[in-house]
Order: sequence, then structure tokens, then C-alpha cells
Amino acid sequence: MEKILVDLEEAECYIRGKCRELNCFYFKEVRVLRLLWRSLIVLGYVIVFAIPNLAQGLAETQFMRVDQIKAGMVGVGKTVFSGTQIEEFQVEILGVLKQARPRGDIILARFSGGPLAQSGLIQGMSGSPIYIEGKLIGAQAYGWAFSTQPIGGITPIEEMLDLWHRMDADQWRGQKDIRAPDQLLDFEFGMEEVLLPGQLWADHAQLPAARPPALVPLETPVMLSGFDQRVVAQMAPFFEKYGMTPIQAGSMAQEESLTVSLEAGASLAVQLVRGDISVSALGTLTYREGDRIIGFGHPMFYAGDVNFPITGAYVHSVMPSQAISFKLASVTKELGVLRQDRRSGVAGNIGQNPSMIPIRLAVHYQDGAESEKFFFEIIDNKFFSPGLVTWTTLNALLTTGKAVGDVTMALDARIAIHGYPDLEVKNLFAGATPQTILAKELGEIIGLLLQNDLEEVSLREFSLDISVENRRRTARISSARANKQTVRPGEEVQLTVFLEPYRGEEQTLRTTIRVPDDAPEGELVLRISDATASMLWEQKRAPHRFRFHNLAQILDILKKIEHRDELIVKLVMPRSGAVIKGQELPSLPPSALAVLRGSHQEGEGGMTHEVVLQEKRLPARYVLSGQVTLPILVKR
Repeated sequence: MEKILVDLEEAECYIRGKCRELNCFYFKEVRVLRLLWRSLIVLGYVIVFAIPNLAQGLAETQFMRVDQIKAGMVGVGKTVFSGTQIEEFQVEILGVLKQARPRGDIILARFSGGPLAQSGLIQGMSGSPIYIEGKLIGAQAYGWAFSTQPIGGITPIEEMLDLWHRMDADQWRGQKDIRAPDQLLDFEFGMEEVLLPGQLWADHAQLPAARPPALVPLETPVMLSGFDQRVVAQMAPFFEKYGMTPIQAGSMAQEESLTVSLEAGASLAVQLVRGDISVSALGTLTYREGDRIIGFGHPMFYAGDVNFPITGAYVHSVMPSQAISFKLASVTKELGVLRQDRRSGVAGNIGQNPSMIPIRLAVHYQDGAESEKFFFEIIDNKFFSPGLVTWTTLNALLTTGKAVGDVTMALDARIAIHGYPDLEVKNLFAGATPQTILAKELGEIIGLLLQNDLEEVSLREFSLDISVENRRRTARISSARANKQTVRPGEEVQLTVFLEPYRGEEQTLRTTIRVPDDAPEGELVLRISDATASMLWEQKRAPHRFRFHNLAQILDILKKIEHRDELIVKLVMPRSGAVIKGQELPSLPPSALAVLRGSHQEGEGGMTHEVVLQEKRLPARYVLSGQVTLPILVKR
């Protein structure tokens, strides 16, 4: 730039001299051009050099790196202790624990102010931004169980900002990071051996002398609204595994319609279920830039890329506890989407809409009581959706009728899948506690669909109609009788099956089974069983039928699931058959079977242990249990 200015001065002197010699009237215009040229050069210098340095200077004044933090520094933190008001608390730095967790440091600090002297560290504070000299250093996120003082750990802000790199790599590459290049993490590493929130917390609570105290992520309170206590007890082990504490909190209409401004220190809730019932994890927002946010300071599930709705929250109270206190809160209006759930926290976008699975559930009563209807949405996630389906369905069944006692429930479900015909699932459940079996079976079906390794499945919605009868319709298969034991090919066998209903008189079911014309001489077997026993036997008889090659085969199997109120009768020949790509071939000639049996190629199919010649399903009006077999001798 200096050379350009020198050349400009020389050119100006030459022009000035010539103009004076010629008494040129353009002399003034040349001076104007000179000033304009100088201004353009200075502006270019500012654009090329000054603005990036200014941006970095602003970043350095906004954040403080972990290597700049020393023991004895004091600052403030921000969080919500009541309602939606963000309050400050005091922070004293005790030091920096280098490599206190995999690939990361922890800033050790003592906290005070607000209710902290009485409550200690509080579940729901995770993500509270901490400032020193007005600069953001990170998020309060770690602590010790049963600590007598509010001393805990802070996740450095530079590690949390990496979440945006994952969330929007293209946009992040164009920004200047506040750390040196060699401090950036390598984003191509696999899943680390990382300490999940609360992973050791329960261990310390139960066995305080088993191991030395550990600095662990604060557990995340999970606010449950509309859930029966028995369902909460079933949910607890799952959430505790991820360092979460289920809390029955309820919701209020005025809070649900309340819009909370998401800013540093505000309560941040992540919804897993919303609607007539809700499940929401509570933390604190650490930092916001435009429509992007980061929070928590530790993982929620450590699930990586996610698509969960986020909301604000209204804190009703801080509940003190000898182990660790927690915030009791209700969620407010939906505000955006959580995109990342990783080691150093969570990140998302404000103003975007998540993908959810709507569920419509109706319970109808045979005694004439008015039907009850529910509507809620669950997150669309192959790992968590099946369990949420189980718990929400079970909860609806427990809250609409008795939890213990004789009852029969008829299920009629319709599952809408993008790109495929709707899947219809019907079955009958009866006994003392059929609600659990029904809900678990639904969750298993959703799990089979979402967790298959053949094709990604997207569920549009599903509806459940459940009819409840306050009596137990179960029966045991006690015995069976055939009208003949020796038959010829093409003949029919008349079969009588005897049932013993629950607290009822003996019942009989009659049917006929035709022996195929090409049945060979020898012994056949009539297998009479309930649906569950039939399915277990099929899995042993022809395991390759259940090794799916495409989603259509999975849907076909689900459509053919035997109902619990059906009597399954099968005429079985004790010889080998074959399954190729999920399709059973029972009538292959011995030469073809020999070739398949001698083949060493795996994956395309395999042999069956027996061949089913005929099959019948008889409606029984009872949920059946038991099985019997009858030998049949074929003679030509």
C-alpha cells in the first residue's frame, strides 16, 4: 500500500507541474481525483484487513478461552429459579481440571446466591451460562452427589460451540473460531467412551463406599404430565440409564400458551411427547446467536443428530433434596427444533418445526360408558419411539379403567407408513393385567418397523381403537380328538378340540383337515396350539422365514401374525423343506432339496425342519393358551 501511495504522489507532482506550466483548468479536478483514489485504497485496506481482525476482536471480547481462566477469578451465572425471570448467581473459579473427561476440560467453581446455599446444585441448571468480566466462559453442568456445598464443573464454551460445526458445517467454515486451529476437535471420531449424565450418580447413592466420588453431569429432570405412577415406575430405569430423573410435574393451560424468549439463562425444554400427555427434559440455554442455540453443557441421550421439539419452560419452584435438588416446571409454547445431542451439550434452531408421529387413541367400553379419546405426538426416532409408544398406550389404558382385575381388550390399530399401504393390526388380550401385554406388543411392532436394517421407515401417524370388556375371556386347550388315525391321501380328518374357559363350562371347536393328494406314506402330525406357541414353533421350524430381505416381507409377516383368540391347526410332515429369500418352498423334489442342503452359500435361504401341508385358523372368542399334538398315519 505504501508503494501505491508513493507512486500516486509522484504522479500528482508531475501532473501539477504540467498543469501549472500550461495554466490548465483541470488542475482542481485532478486534486479531487487524487482524494477519491486515496479514499478507495484506504477502504480496500479496511475490508481486507481490518474487518476480520475486528470480528475476531469482538469474538475475543464475547468469550473467554479456558486457557485464560485462573483460580480466584469471580463472575456471575444466569438461570431461572422461579417463573420465567432470569436471575444471576455468583461464581468463584477454583481451577481448571485438564482432561477431566474424554477430550475435554472442566472448569471447577463454587456457586452462591439465590437458593443455592439451601438447595445446593439444582437439576435443570445444566447449561446455565457463566461469565467472567462480561465474557462467556461456558455452562454449569457438573457436580457431586451429596455434596454439602454448591461446588461443580463448567463445560468450556469453546467445546459447546463445536456443536454448531456439526449442525451447520458449511456456515461454520466461514466463521472465525475463538480458538487456535490446533485446538479444534476432529469431528470424524466415533462414539467415545463417555460418562453419561448420572451414570455414576445412582451407584454413589446406593454404594457410597464402593468407589471414590466422581464429578458427573447433573441429572436432567424429565417432566411428566398426565402419567400414572405405575407407568412412571416402568419408565424410570430407562431414563435413569441416561442420567435423567422422571418427575411428575403436570402442566397448566396458561403456561402452554405462554411464549418465552429464549436467551442466555432461560429455561430450555426438549419435548419427547406432547399433547394430552407430555414428556419433556429440562435444562438451561447457554448461548444464542440469531436462530441458533446451545445449552445443557452435557448430553441428554448422547444421540447425535436428532429432531426433537424445543420449548421454553415456566419454573414453579426449586424442590430441595438431600441428594440433589431439582426444578419443578411446565413447558411453554413450542419454539424450534433440537438438532444435536452430543458430548458437550445440545444445539438447535429457533423457528423451525420438528417431525413428529401423531397418535390417536380411543377407548370404548362394552358396559355402555362413554368412550375416551386421546391425542398426542411422539418424537420420530427409531431408538426412542418404540418405548414411548409402549408407555403412552399403557398410560391411556391404566387411566381409563381398572389396573388390576379381570378384563378383556380388543385392539384394532392402523399404522400409516410413507410409501406403503397402511398396516392393520388386530388382536385380543385378556387376563388380570392385559394392558401391559397390549402396550408392549405395540411397541415391539413399532420397533421392528423403525429399527429394521433394510430401509428407513417414516410413520405418518397411527390410530388405536381399543374395546374394553370387564370380564376375562380366556380358555386353555385341554385336549383334542381325531375321528381317524389312519387315512389315505385326499381324505379328510374330522378334528374336535376341547377348551376349558376361565370359570366356565367346557367348550368344543370342530373342524376338518384334508390330507393332500400327494402326501407320501408315513406319519404326519396334527399340531393344535394357541397363537403364541404357534409363532415360537414357526421361528424354530423355519428360521430363514424371519430373515427379511426387504420391508415388504416385514409388513407381510406382521399382517399374518396369528391372533390370540384363534386356534391354530397345522398338518405337519416331518421332513425338510426350503426357504429362499423369505419365501417357503414346501414341495421341492428330493433332488432339489439335496442340492440346497449341500450348498455352502448363506444368506439367500436355508432349510426348514418340518413342512406344513395344511393350516387352519379357527376363531375361538377366547384368548387361548396351550397346545396338543395328534399323530396321523398315511397309507395308500
